[in-house]
Amino acid sequence: MPYTIPRPQTLPNFHLKEGTQNKKLTGGDSLKKVSATVSSWQTCSKHCPMFNSCYAKQGFRTRIHANAVTTKGRGSDFDGFLENIENLRNNSFLRLSVSGDLPSEDWCYSTEERKIDLNKLKAIKKAVQSTKTLAFTYTHLHCDPKHRQHNLKAVKETANKDLVINISVESKSKALKMKQAGFDVALVDSKTFKDAKEGNAPGFFACPAQYEDSEGDYSRCIDCKKCSMFNRDEIVVFDKD
Repeated sequence: MPYTIPRPQTLPNFHLKEGTQNKKLTGGDSLKKVSATVSSWQTCSKHCPMFNSCYAKQGFRTRIHANAVTTKGRGSDFDGFLENIENLRNNSFLRLSVSGDLPSEDWCYSTEERKIDLNKLKAIKKAVQSTKTLAFTYTHLHCDPKHRQHNLKAVKETANKDLVINISVESKSKALKMKQAGFDVALVDSKTFKDAKEGNAPGFFACPAQYEDSEGDYSRCIDCKKCSMFNRDEIVVFDKD
């Protein structure tokens, strides 16, 4: 089983790791001002096209961490999560939801609907701002057919230079459409990734943590920070690894 299925009608748990050793974020180094969070699997939408194939569910460590958070062996409820964010060192760099997604309204977790809880999302932004932390994340909750417009509106209303929320998509045409609508966008598409890496995809930026540079090294999120740039010109594109 690739991931743990949560018990019905249970609210999600959240875990924050200060000094994360996440390979893409820090190259495996533990940096005190770089943190990452994990959200329970039930925060994800079953309408996400990568529901069973995202890297968090395919990766051994990311899957184990998220399973522990989902079964409440690790982490805290949402209020505790906010407190953990507020206790970060000033000017931290925070990757939200290495696994999982944005918080939905509590009633959603007894259904398959995922409607972003705008109050919770704004509370996260307020907590981030309290320590001048730069936070970024990605969301597939726009894939929920019933709450798509609400979720997109919630992202646009909340996202700013302190909390950057990337709309995740899997086709170039959708990426361009979302960018035109004013969102920061992340695309998973191997062909476009290859083209962007070779300089043949104007408007797209290939994630440098996914390929070797001229010296045989991989970049780190903490060095690049492209996904944490608000209202940026480029669409960040990832290889489907």
